[in-house]
Amino acid sequence: MDTNDDPDEDHLTSYDIQLSIQESIEASKTALCPERFVPLSAQNRKLVEAIKQGHIPELQEYVKYKYAMDEADEKGWFPLHEAVVQPIQQILEIVLDASYKTLWEFKTCDGETPLTLAVKAGLVENVRTLLEKGVWPNTKNDKGETPLLIAVKKGSYDMVSTLIKHNTSLDQPCVKRWSAMHEAAKQGRKDIVALLLKHGGNVHLRDGFGVTPLGVAAEYGHCDVLEHLIHKGGDVLALAD
Repeated sequence: MDTNDDPDEDHLTSYDIQLSIQESIEASKTALCPERFVPLSAQNRKLVEAIKQGHIPELQEYVKYKYAMDEADEKGWFPLHEAVVQPIQQILEIVLDASYKTLWEFKTCDGETPLTLAVKAGLVENVRTLLEKGVWPNTKNDKGETPLLIAVKKGSYDMVSTLIKHNTSLDQPCVKRWSAMHEAAKQGRKDIVALLLKHGGNVHLRDGFGVTPLGVAAEYGHCDVLEHLIHKGGDVLALAD
């Protein structure tokens, strides 16, 4: 097929280019917010160091100083943000239990929540801990990405499953109305596509260019995903708007 005659490919290529440009702009920004930064107390520095080093006994003592829990560094990272990217689950549990709930949704200077940081770090147990404690599963980061979309980008079936079990929105649109279903189709992840559909995902979603997940799967040559979407009601005649 002559790709120059394929409007779907043009739309998808345009999407990839625009998303790449946006991500480059975001990455080029200096993720500092001096207006939020105040000199850190000695207790905060000790607390953060205990988190990073995985020193649980010391951490249990330092979290008693509540003011230290409420201090952020020049990147906008509170102790909770540090804890969610550590692989020791007990570290997160201690810090989360000691943190005010108002901090659970606080974003870093580059726009990441504790949950999106945990998902990006690929730490399934930390994601599960946050959700079980009551962290909201649908808060986007400042790039417009939901935790679910990030989990699909990471290719983590377990994280996607965990988010679904805690009532994440399956069809919540992100940048350019790109959804988790579109991303799973792009990645060729039939297992994740099937999981999303099993729990009520919409096979007819269209992105900002009018492309459905079926169109994405076809464009990227993922025949097994394409067949599954058709079997689940995807419209093979659907064209980009």
